[in-house]
Amino acid sequence: MVAILQSLGIDSPALDALATSPVLGHGKPVGEVRVVEGLVQPLA
Repeated sequence: MVAILQSLGIDSPALDALATSPVLGHGKPVGEVRVVEGLVQPLA
C-alpha cells in the first residue's frame, strides 16, 4: 500500500516508517521485506 501511495507522489515521513517489514529470526531482525523498485509504476 505504501509503495502505491508513494508512486502516486504522496510522500510522508509516516509512510517511510511503514515502507518495510522486518524479518525476524528467533526474535532478532535478520532482514526486511521491501517492494522491488520498478514493480509499482505510477498509475497517472
